Amino acid sequence: MTSSLPANIPAQLLGTSVLRAERAAWGFEHATFIVDLDDGRRVVLQQVRRPRLAVRRLANALIVPPVLRAAGLQAPDILDHALDHDPPYIVRSYITGVTANTLLPDDATAPAVAHGMGAALTRMAGIDVSGSDLDHTWADPLRLASSARRWLTAVGGGLSDPTRVAAVIDGLPRAFAGRTAGFAHGDFCPVNGIVVGTQLVGMIDVDYSRIADPLFDAAWWSWVVGFHHPVRFQRLWPTFCAAAGITDDDGTRARLAQLQVLYLLERLALAHEHEPAASAEWCERLERTLTRLTRADGSVQLPAG
Repeated sequence: MTSSLPANIPAQLLGTSVLRAERAAWGFEHATFIVDLDDGRRVVLQQVRRPRLAVRRLANALIVPPVLRAAGLQAPDILDHALDHDPPYIVRSYITGVTANTLLPDDATAPAVAHGMGAALTRMAGIDVSGSDLDHTWADPLRLASSARRWLTAVGGGLSDPTRVAAVIDGLPRAFAGRTAGFAHGDFCPVNGIVVGTQLVGMIDVDYSRIADPLFDAAWWSWVVGFHHPVRFQRLWPTFCAAAGITDDDGTRARLAQLQVLYLLERLALAHEHEPAASAEWCERLERTLTRLTRADGSVQLPAG
């Protein structure tokens, strides 16, 4: 770790001196540092770029860790936060291990990532969400469609053809009617999985957790891996589905595609409201995804392997 502290890292945290701080290889939304304290503890400090949004997500970060631990997965606890500091920051507990995305480039370890994360979905499916204070926007297709129309109104002027997104929104009630919603991590992808050896032991960045369709996390995992590692995705997807108990048929692939498009729309709307400089990147991701997923009849579906 560095011998001198990076700029704007507090000299003291949790009542003791900071010895060392090193920028983490993960943490893209916020600047993230692994910090060693004088009393021997190691913690994670995130410098928050969007404090207004962070206030809303602190509630998730307090609710979710014990829920995930009940499902056999570690998750970081909030130890302290100072949203009025310059820059604002949040201190979380440290989970020993490495992020699962570091195993993806290796043919020998990549299948373990897919299997471990798929199996984690089966464990999380058993989480009791009755009475949960997590956001329920994605739990009901009619409510989701209503919210998605508002997102599209806010950002539609930046899209080359908003009608393609509108068509996906219009298809939600029919495609997702009668399905039972459950717990979703909300940013379920390899960079947020913690592994020891090749075993998934925990999940970080739980701030986007919500109640959603059972395919929500699988949709985001498939988007992240498919977008950034398309060849690897084709090889790993069957392993992921088998471990998660997902039937990889046309109906499932259509729902996964719809969820991908709508989640990208939500992230674009959040960027548009809270971080306009990032809007172009999310818009480009949504446009590319629509082009890849749209079939000749105008519907969207994950391509078959």
